[in-house]
Amino acid sequence: MRYFDFSVHFTTKGQEMSEIDKKLDAWLASNSNMLQLDEWPEGRTAPTLHHCFLTRKDLLSLNLPIEKKQVIESTLDSLDSLCEQQINWSNACEDISSSRFMMLENLSKLKGLCLFIGEIKEGVKSEYDLATSMNLRVVVIP
Repeated sequence: MRYFDFSVHFTTKGQEMSEIDKKLDAWLASNSNMLQLDEWPEGRTAPTLHHCFLTRKDLLSLNLPIEKKQVIESTLDSLDSLCEQQINWSNACEDISSSRFMMLENLSKLKGLCLFIGEIKEGVKSEYDLATSMNLRVVVIP
């Protein structure tokens, strides 16, 4: 099956963004039959990336140490280079847990694909548990 709506889930705690990018690029290169970001059938909209990462606007309003802001900026840059069309669900609800649920619920309706990259822990673990309980197509990229 070919997917047009997908999400990426990872943490930058304990792994560098460059490492995450490398893992994702390798997976995309060997699984273009499932998810192809640069070509799609006529009549289909471009593939859409769904995520719950901070927005750049939210990042600017936070009083974070410069190192933390740089990690988040790097993450957002990677997401932008991955897929032009994105839906950011981080502010969809009052709290991040509800936003994650809404994102995955919509992804389920769209018959989307969830890509989990690297170690599954903390918020990523809750997203993984939720995605599997909703019977979404989940791929773990170790």
